[in-house]
Amino acid sequence: MKAVRAWVRLLLAAGPAVPLAPPPLTVVSIVPAPGSDYPFHPGNVTVTLSAPIDPATVTPSTCRFFRAGADGILGTADDVAVVPESVSVISGNQILMDLSGVALPNDFYRVILSGTVVSDPAAIARWALDESSGTIAIDSSGNGRNGTLVNNPARIAGKAGNALHFNGVDQSVDVADDDALSPHAGPSGEISLSAWVRMASLPPAA
Repeated sequence: MKAVRAWVRLLLAAGPAVPLAPPPLTVVSIVPAPGSDYPFHPGNVTVTLSAPIDPATVTPSTCRFFRAGADGILGTADDVAVVPESVSVISGNQILMDLSGVALPNDFYRVILSGTVVSDPAAIARWALDESSGTIAIDSSGNGRNGTLVNNPARIAGKAGNALHFNGVDQSVDVADDDALSPHAGPSGEISLSAWVRMASLPPAA
């Protein structure tokens, strides 16, 4: 193992990884297709999106189905809400609206999708590794999960402030065991880990 230099910050959060700038979701297709004339009950509506979606955000309040109503024009005051049997995510990026058993009179129909930005999960631990001395790596998340430096990793200048330099052999920062730090037993069953790291050299290709 080659020497590794950890620069500035290590962040551990409960929940799946969240990109810093997530791409906007767009509708790729809808089945039945927009403008199509169905002579029979379709059974369901499937909306395909441009990227995977969090199933927790897919609910009857964020995925709505309407028909035009008495005036035959969508987007007016007399539009009628149609309540699906269920709304769910399939294949990661598809929303399935189950219409089996739902009355669908001859009319014009539309799907309206809405949502809100999902905030980053709260950190369950954060080690800046930038203390100027001592053998403790302070957890600045406020959760008290401080770490202990093992075998004296060197304190050096980092990308911003101080950092730790590990010899890649027997130096580490140890943190006491905690269920919240275990992916299989954490608050949501998932953990995201991010760090600033600079490697002195890359290992040879296999």
